[in-house]
Amino acid sequence: MIRTIEWTDDGVVMIDQRLLPTEEVYNTYRTVNEVADAIRTMVIRGAPAIGVAAAMGIALGMRNLDSKQELNSRFENICRILAETRPTARNLFWAIERMTRVFQDCREKPLAEIQEALAAEARKIHEEDIEINRRMGFHGQQLLDSGNTAALGYAEESGIPYELAMIRNHYVRRTFIEPTQSIRHFGVKVKHNAVQGVLQGKRVVLVDDSIVRGTTLLKLVTMLRNAGAREVHLRISAPPTVGRCHYGIDTPTWEELIAHEHSVEEIRRIIGADSLGYLSLEGLRRVSASLKRGFCDACFSGQYPVPYDDEEEPAPQLSLFHEVEGKESA
Repeated sequence: MIRTIEWTDDGVVMIDQRLLPTEEVYNTYRTVNEVADAIRTMVIRGAPAIGVAAAMGIALGMRNLDSKQELNSRFENICRILAETRPTARNLFWAIERMTRVFQDCREKPLAEIQEALAAEARKIHEEDIEINRRMGFHGQQLLDSGNTAALGYAEESGIPYELAMIRNHYVRRTFIEPTQSIRHFGVKVKHNAVQGVLQGKRVVLVDDSIVRGTTLLKLVTMLRNAGAREVHLRISAPPTVGRCHYGIDTPTWEELIAHEHSVEEIRRIIGADSLGYLSLEGLRRVSASLKRGFCDACFSGQYPVPYDDEEEPAPQLSLFHEVEGKESA
């Protein structure tokens, strides 16, 4: 089994995810600055893994201390180094806050006990992440196939029979966050297989939850046609993704977002579908009107609730949490 990240006596061992799937290379990081650089350069990817790396980076940085002199300022500096690596990664700041609570609870104890408590918490965060992934793997179809729910609703309303015309490999992760186009294309091929007996000679409506780059659906439409589908119509259960997320989701650049660069008709032609329809922004907001707190739709509307400067690094998300906490306690 491939382990993305490990805590060892020598340091933090991480697989270089930029080289997957063609190469499997592990490197050992022995200082907090090296761990921070690995996070910044996307050696480690995915929100949970980034959080684990941050926790281990803190534990590693504190393990390298040999005295309690200026302990608080040194801990804060370690956290600052890691916080500046990925300012929009929510799990990173969640891990920093969790490690900070442990530090605050034990900072009056001997240095060795502080170091062990932080290392134990980092290992605990790691094991929790492994357990969550195991559960998701076991319940993969129910937890991960977000397009299925929309497809069932579309079938019920339209009267078109619901069929599983694609078999999905649930042990391949999301392709839109992969670092290169070649890996994303490879991932789509490994991830999906068309069922020719269901598709032969049929007019097909393919329902998905979103289109980010368009990589997946371009390959799927081609795959469905090659399996015998006479027509392929796309229906998407979200509005077009026209903007980047600056609040914690690892999304592509503006130029890579297909809906930011192209109209609906242009996207249809690029993907090769016979027709393409999205859920409207107004429809999405009607659905969410009953939610107690609502939700952010900036990636669909371009209306960002917290200002950002796209020319510079966005403000660390931790400051946003503090701002909210201050307002709630006022």
